[in-house]
Amino acid sequence: MRIPVTEPGRVASARIVTLVALILLSGCWLQTQSSAPGTKTQGTETHNKETQDKETQDKEVKMSALEQELQALFDDFAEHGEPGRLRQALDLVEDSSVEPNATKPEFIAFRAEKFVQLLRVVNHADARIIPGFDLEALPPMTAAPPPESGMPAGVDPQGIQDPKMKAQYEQSIAENQSEREQFALQSKLHAIQRDCVEAISDHVSESYSDAPQHTEELKAQINEHIDSVARKASLGEVLLSAERNAEF
Repeated sequence: MRIPVTEPGRVASARIVTLVALILLSGCWLQTQSSAPGTKTQGTETHNKETQDKETQDKEVKMSALEQELQALFDDFAEHGEPGRLRQALDLVEDSSVEPNATKPEFIAFRAEKFVQLLRVVNHADARIIPGFDLEALPPMTAAPPPESGMPAGVDPQGIQDPKMKAQYEQSIAENQSEREQFALQSKLHAIQRDCVEAISDHVSESYSDAPQHTEELKAQINEHIDSVARKASLGEVLLSAERNAEF
C-alpha cells in the first residue's frame, strides 16, 4: 500500500537531499584543498628553478668583457706560446678600472676580479719560464762554420764545398737560431713576470688599503690561481708588505 507523502515529509526529503549534496561538495572541496598545497609547492619549486637557471644564464652572459678577452688571449698563448699575447693580457688588466659612480659592492667585486686576473697572467708566465735560465748568456748573433773550413761566421752554407762540414754548419745555424728564439722568449716572459708582480703589488696597496681584513681572502685566491710554490711565497711577501703599509 502506497503511503501518501504529506507536505512535512516532502520538506524533510528535500532537506536530506540538500544535506547529502552539501556533504559531497565538502568532500570535493577537502580533496582539492589537500592537493592544492602540493601543487602550489610544486609550482613554486618550478618557478624557483627557472629563476635560478635564468640567473645562471645571466651570469654566463654577463661574464665580464675583460674576462672574455683575457681567456681568448690565454688560450692563444697556451696554443702558440707567443709572449705578445700575455703582454696584451697584462696591459688589458692594468688598464681596467671601475666606474666612477660604482657602488661599494661593485668596487669590491671589481678589485677582486682584477686581483684574480693579474694572478692568472703571472701564473701563465711562470709556467713557460725555464728555471735557472741565464739571461746574461746571450747567444751569438750568428753561428760559425767548422774552423777547418776557413770560412767566417755567418757565411752562406752553400759556400762550403765539403758536404760534412756543410752539414755541421747547417746544424750549428739551426741550433743557434733555436737558442736565440728561446732567449728572446725567456727575456720577454721574465719582463712580463716582473711587471705583473709589480702590478699586483700596486693593486693590493691601492685597492686593499684595509689589507689586514682581506689577507686570508687574498691568500686563498693566490693558492687557487698560482701553481708555483715559490711564486706563492713571493706574493705572500707582497701581502705582508701591504699590511705593514696599511698600519701607518
